[in-house]
Amino acid sequence: MENKFCYFSVCDNEYIPHFLAMLTSLSEVEKDIQFFLVQTELTQDNISIINDHARVIDIDLTVLGNPGIDLSIFAPCGNYPEAVWLKFYIDQLFPKHFERILYIDPDIIILNKIKGIFEIDMNTKPLASVIDMKDADIEFKQNLGIPATGKYFNFGLVLFDRKKYVELDIGDKAAEFARSNPQKISFIDQCAYNAVAWQDILELDNKWNLMAGCQQGQPENANILHFCAVKPWEKSKTPGRELYIHFRNRTPFPFKVKTNKLLEEIYFLLDCIKFYKNIILKKNIRSRIFIKTTNRIKFRRYWKKNYKYR
Repeated sequence: MENKFCYFSVCDNEYIPHFLAMLTSLSEVEKDIQFFLVQTELTQDNISIINDHARVIDIDLTVLGNPGIDLSIFAPCGNYPEAVWLKFYIDQLFPKHFERILYIDPDIIILNKIKGIFEIDMNTKPLASVIDMKDADIEFKQNLGIPATGKYFNFGLVLFDRKKYVELDIGDKAAEFARSNPQKISFIDQCAYNAVAWQDILELDNKWNLMAGCQQGQPENANILHFCAVKPWEKSKTPGRELYIHFRNRTPFPFKVKTNKLLEEIYFLLDCIKFYKNIILKKNIRSRIFIKTTNRIKFRRYWKKNYKYR
């Protein structure tokens, strides 16, 4: 019996480590899934790395290219990969037996089982997603033709009901809006979809797309943690960063902690002062111990081992 549900993502060469971290986290909570990676620029070496890792974590992965759609009609994507425009064309991308399709951004970590999202009653809606943090920006919404009382959704995770999506011609409408209004597009397909279909999107609970640092809620209560505003590979205080590092370190691209050398020296000097002060104040400690511990090289080794990554 053919599976009626599938997952897909979009990725370029730069985002492969993050995509593989997301895929690894998905493999921890779900089995027997079919995943598609949509791309237009991956090198053959990187495709091989992705396929090899998918086999290691036991995910049925298919890498798809452009099926022949003219993407030159769209404005340049900036930091986004060109392949994001292919999200408009899900009916041309995926085999016809898939009735519901879940898109997942590569900067996401899956925390709990998510297959249940395919069973949600979409109430004849073609799309389902979570409210975005820009929803509070009335001027931003009105620029897209969305009234102040309308809602603006995040498309880092979105569920497509294929039949209704095709029936209402959502993809072509969104593509035409993006082509005709490049000055209104801040977040690529997300803006286009919201502009033409904000009334046709089912609102999901935040647990399906908890945006790190932007929404109320704890990662342990969410199914999905989305690093849409702050990136854990850039900011050390990103909520959920340890989860990202955990799964990233299980890919062919382990995470390397970048240290701020100046900040490291400041912490070192402050710890030196505290350490020496404590020794001086402890009158029962003999001077020979103090002399021994004041050796800068030995103390630095001790400090790196015990204090450096706090």
